[in-house]
Amino acid sequence: MEEILTLDQIVTKFVKDESNKEYIEFLEQKIIPICEKILSKQPQKLEKRNWSRKVDINESIENVYQFLKQEINPYFANQFMNIIRQERYGNIKVNILPRSEYKDKNYYFNEVDKKGKVHIYFNETPYDMFSIIHEMIHKMNETYEIIDNEKYKTELAQYFAESPSMMAEKLLGKWLVKNKKITHNDLKIVENERLKDSKFFVKEILIEYELIKMKQAGEELTPENILKRLTDRANHSPETIAKIFKHEIKEPTIINGILLNQTMGFIASQQYIMGQHLSDNLKNRENPNFEFIYLHYKNGNKNSKVEDVIERIDDFITDPNKIDEKTRIIDKVVSEYIKDLSKIIYRSNLEQIKEMCEEVLRQPYPKIETEEWSREIDINESIEYNYKFLKTISSMLAEQFMNLLNQYDENGKAVSILPFSDEYKCIQYTNEGKVFVYYKNTPEDIFTLLHEMIHAMNYSSKTTGRTDGQSYISEVPTHIIENLLGKWLVKNKLITQNDYNKYKKWRLEHSKKVSCGVLIEKELIDMKLKKGLYITRPRVIGAIERKCHIKDPKIFSEEESEYCYTELDGILNNKELKFEVHQRYIIGQYIADKVDKEKNPEKSFLRFHDLAGNVNLSPGEALRIIEEYQEEKDR
Repeated sequence: MEEILTLDQIVTKFVKDESNKEYIEFLEQKIIPICEKILSKQPQKLEKRNWSRKVDINESIENVYQFLKQEINPYFANQFMNIIRQERYGNIKVNILPRSEYKDKNYYFNEVDKKGKVHIYFNETPYDMFSIIHEMIHKMNETYEIIDNEKYKTELAQYFAESPSMMAEKLLGKWLVKNKKITHNDLKIVENERLKDSKFFVKEILIEYELIKMKQAGEELTPENILKRLTDRANHSPETIAKIFKHEIKEPTIINGILLNQTMGFIASQQYIMGQHLSDNLKNRENPNFEFIYLHYKNGNKNSKVEDVIERIDDFITDPNKIDEKTRIIDKVVSEYIKDLSKIIYRSNLEQIKEMCEEVLRQPYPKIETEEWSREIDINESIEYNYKFLKTISSMLAEQFMNLLNQYDENGKAVSILPFSDEYKCIQYTNEGKVFVYYKNTPEDIFTLLHEMIHAMNYSSKTTGRTDGQSYISEVPTHIIENLLGKWLVKNKLITQNDYNKYKKWRLEHSKKVSCGVLIEKELIDMKLKKGLYITRPRVIGAIERKCHIKDPKIFSEEESEYCYTELDGILNNKELKFEVHQRYIIGQYIADKVDKEKNPEKSFLRFHDLAGNVNLSPGEALRIIEEYQEEKDR
């Protein structure tokens, strides 16, 4: 005969078991904070206590099937029906029997037993549909493994086993009312019953938690010590919680249950509390159906860990109506971007771009001896230097350069060159082959002019704008040519090394700014797309404080943090993400730095110049070429 343990022995054994440490931590950090919220929920007021109608069991099964098919996924619906009909070696997998035939109603209850067999006892009421979906979701996300003659439960299921089933109940109820299969009053009866059960589990959790804390503090669980503890908690807790301790003092239901079962019950109880919490807050989620599907699959995955889902679970307490206005704007911008199917090609390669961002941030700035330019340079002089330099690369390019300068179209000159002024907006850019340059009569003009002219020289009038493939590498030839031009100018003593370093510093600074822009926008996209979270101010600040999760945080200084905040201001002002444009400059800087170390950088420039003008360049081919430079670390 087995030894009957005392309450002190049972709790001591549980607390000392190292395998229970994580359950206790989860209880303290996640479950206890939501217990009071569940206790404070009041049952919904009923119009009447009777069901609206009798529902045949076959109709209940059909309604659940149609719900899964229409609202969740046809695959779910087919899996559901296949399991119900399944029979292997003469043994049915699902028992659906009338409860009226069983006199001992306390013994026969709905469950998936230890061997994975489903038992559902129906009453021909609307409640049957909720019982069916609850138990069948358990069945549908099990692992189908039997270990030591018991059904295997995944690590995640130890915490969230009840959550998908209770979330499915909530979604089903909404669908049934919408489609007039049941009344609002029927749904209130079901939800009140579920809340009643959850409140019982809260009671069990709170009492067992106090016993655990007593043992952790080294107290012996004697009747006197327990009475003192529960009395203290009853006197110093909110009324909803105090009632539980007062009731346990008067009638020790939970403690007697522990002694009867010779074990603690909170691991199973907290699963119901978490399920109640998540199902109650589905209304705050952007896509409630997906939240159910996500946790359903995670629950049945043997490789899923609590840390994989906990941030998403924590987000269920976020009320979207209480997010501040600025953050709500950013959240909306990111959400709309994710929904745009034409953007998939860009966001799917962000991880690859992130690696280049880190490499750009790692680059040191060139040494600057003085902030002043060495001399004034007339714009015509800048044009002449560009022409002479291009002749060293390709005579054909040099002639194309000059021809473009003198070219006209129906809207006037193809190249607009005007003096820079603070009185009007002066942005250096090229649009559909037309160049706009504003000069300052400094060495900077030489670089600016050639940069924009190269864009125009590899522009194809066959397309409107650039194709996706071209967009990826559009800034590569311009960045490479700037490096080649700078060295040529210094070699021929047309500018000083300090002039060239000043321009290189400006270029690198710009590349670092846009790198930070990409990093923070990737964080925002990951929050929404990968983690399914609302974008909130604390999360955004946290992402920046964690250096956007880069591998080498030492290269991310206060300056980079400021660049991230500047990018956020840009999203607020422009109501759009900019990483598609930013990444072009990052790729340009990254590859230009690699090419600069090659024996024949001119050859690489000509290659990328041709590619940038190739309207047939696919995104996949462009990314493959970029990857070549990422793989060859020592080019």
